Amino acid sequence: MSAIYTTGDGKSSALIQTAIDLIPGNLSVQGHQWVQVYAKASGYSGRFDSYSGFSNASAIDYIDIEAMVSHGGSRDQGIVLDMNDNSDFRGIIFALGYVRFHGFCVTRSLFKAATGNTIIGIHDPSSYMQIYDCLLYDSNADAGQSIRGFYVYDVTIVGLLIANCQIFNLGAISGTPESIRSLGQGTAGNKNVFANNVFTQSTFFANKNYLLVKNNYASSFTSLGGANCSITYNISSDATADDWGGTGNLISKAAANQFVSVTPGSEDLHIKSTSDCWRAGADMSAYFTTDCVGTTRSVWRTGAFESREVFGGQPLIRTVEGIERLRGPLTLKEISTFPTGSTLGQLGFDASDHTLKKCEVGGVWTTINAFPWFEVTETTGTMAVNTGYIANNAALVTLTLPATSAQGIRMRIAGKGAGLWKLAQNSGQTVHFGTVDSTTGTAGYLQALNKYDCIELVCITANTDFVITSSVGNIDVE
Repeated sequence: MSAIYTTGDGKSSALIQTAIDLIPGNLSVQGHQWVQVYAKASGYSGRFDSYSGFSNASAIDYIDIEAMVSHGGSRDQGIVLDMNDNSDFRGIIFALGYVRFHGFCVTRSLFKAATGNTIIGIHDPSSYMQIYDCLLYDSNADAGQSIRGFYVYDVTIVGLLIANCQIFNLGAISGTPESIRSLGQGTAGNKNVFANNVFTQSTFFANKNYLLVKNNYASSFTSLGGANCSITYNISSDATADDWGGTGNLISKAAANQFVSVTPGSEDLHIKSTSDCWRAGADMSAYFTTDCVGTTRSVWRTGAFESREVFGGQPLIRTVEGIERLRGPLTLKEISTFPTGSTLGQLGFDASDHTLKKCEVGGVWTTINAFPWFEVTETTGTMAVNTGYIANNAALVTLTLPATSAQGIRMRIAGKGAGLWKLAQNSGQTVHFGTVDSTTGTAGYLQALNKYDCIELVCITANTDFVITSSVGNIDVE
């Protein structure tokens, strides 16, 4: 029967391994075995594994190990697994099919063993295993040794999925650190999938058959793919992403130009508004549909996040997503003081100035910008609700209304570039400008006639009708 095993302060088990050991060894007809990992004051240290003692896992009889507190996409937040210094060259070990492991920060300050140190090792028979939404970072090795984030052993492991993971700040005294070293191969019907991962300071090595490598960013790709592999829409900081053919790969794109911060100790791998990752990915919805913090993917950007920075280098969307992942009701309390060191993503209402504040990286409180603005330097884009856009291109910038809009949402456009802007519509949509209506459907549009023309519009009928509530300049309505 399906069962839940809880770990953390006040929970049924103090250690993750203890909870795993409570799961029946024969998984046949046992259903979803869910290890829920909650916060623990002393933190989680030491290794754990599903290395032996289990049998008969399947798509309906499987083990799910989930962090129940969101990391919000940031290091040292949520549930952090710190395996500390020890002599074993392996950290977390999986050797069971149909295991899911997701939502954790994983670190290990120093390995003191042989070459080939590995934070997460995947052994036979780990077919149909899924590792996603994890951060691996801050690990080093003794002199003369190397280190790897993931190591997929040299066996046939089919249907493996590693997605939305971030790996950074891996040290290596000997050789180059490897984010993934995959020596396992899939099959024609069940390729091993590596998608939407970000490895800013380490290489990606996968030299076997039947792999799908897509939407990843890495400092370098080495020996990537054997026969019957699909290597597409990846980006490298060096010139290796397109060495194995495939479409959509980009090369020589420095990490510092792609992500908010790659500085060791303060990494933030949300993509910059000017990043090459912004529209560089391709659809992976056959395998997963969300990013590393649970946001539904629609554009399929390269990397672990669907969202990008919004203002001041800190993405507003991260806080919102953190709330959405909380179990149970959300209560917003009035806070008279905002102490440094509070929980990332916490919200509070400041009665002194009647503003909503959020706790950011480092425990610093900032006022939320309730109506974010994007500067659009591309020539096309799809608008999001309750968002403003600054159109800035030498050519015409065409911004299309969202296909889905609730009644009462607002959007704004401000002109900046010499190419002006155009507001495009979807099928069935109409914009009402005073006594003038645009043509219903895709043939209708509004267009600026002067460089600094601006509009604000409100949805008055869900999805279909919008009214201009304010405008500056001369607007052509067609």
